[in-house]
Parts: sequence; C-alpha cells; structure tokens
Amino acid sequence: MYCMRRLFLLLMLGSSFQLQAQKRNYIQVGPAVYVSTKGSQGYIGGGLGAGASKGIGGLGIQMELIARERQVLLPVYADMRCYFGKKLNSVYVSLQPGYNFRNNPSTNEINVTYKDKGGMYAGAGIGYYVFNKKVPGLNVQLKYVFMQDKLKTIYQYYTTVKNTHAGFISLCAMVVID
Repeated sequence: MYCMRRLFLLLMLGSSFQLQAQKRNYIQVGPAVYVSTKGSQGYIGGGLGAGASKGIGGLGIQMELIARERQVLLPVYADMRCYFGKKLNSVYVSLQPGYNFRNNPSTNEINVTYKDKGGMYAGAGIGYYVFNKKVPGLNVQLKYVFMQDKLKTIYQYYTTVKNTHAGFISLCAMVVID
C-alpha cells in the first residue's frame, strides 16, 4: 500500500509539471553567416529547421545550405536546447552535433579528380527565442562551429588524402512560425 501511495504521488506531481510546462513547437527559416576564426574566407547561406520543447528542454533538427565560390556545404544536425525560463520569450544555450556534406570541387587540371567526403559538425552557442502566437517570431543565435573535412585528390599515378578542420563564428537570425 505504501508503494502505491508513492506511485500515485509521483504521477500527480509529474502530470502537474506537464500541465504547467511551456510548449514550443517551431519551424524556422532565415539567413546564416559563418566567419572563419583563422582569417580565411567564411560562408554565407540560409537555414531551415524544426523542433519542439516542453519546459526548459528542447530538441529539433536543422540544416543549412552555405556556400563560398564553388564550394557548397550542407550541415545537418540535431538542435538540442536548454531554455532559461518557461515563457515563450527566453534565452537558451544550444548544442548541435551533426555531419556536414560537401560537393566535389571542380578542377581544370587534366587527370585530377577531387572527392570531398565532408565530416563531423559540432556547434555550441547561445540564442534568444521570441515568439507570439499571433505573429511570426524571431530566433537569433550566436554560436561557435567546428567542421571537419576529408578531401581525397586522385592524380593519374597517386592519391592524396587531406584531413582538415576549421572553426567558425556563426550568426543566424530565423523567422519562427508555429
């Protein structure tokens, strides 16, 4: 009987938390800018994502299409958030593990082929989520991004493999639709 009372009490507390927790379901779209931390060129493009949260935690999926000259990247990652506050307008921290896909760069050299495999993607940052049920909201995010790349160059008589990694500061401003 004591065990049943405990179970009943836990169920009541859990359901009251579920009723008071703020729900956020979102679809977001907008521009993204990546500035290199090593002084080389950055990337510019846009992003599209969707997610949901309840209370202070949230999970979503995001992808961005960013480009520089003829190099196109498609990072796809999980967007895990922890909100500071249960209101619809709140600051959050984000962790974004994923993978970045890349196109094969073109070359004018004879008997040379490039195979770009992409690599790991990891982002961590802070953001501010502003939403009102009557009008589209805004999500502004500043993050540090680490991207890994594996480029295989095939020449006529030999092959080279180059593993690189780069860090970027990224700023995104997304329009949020419920």
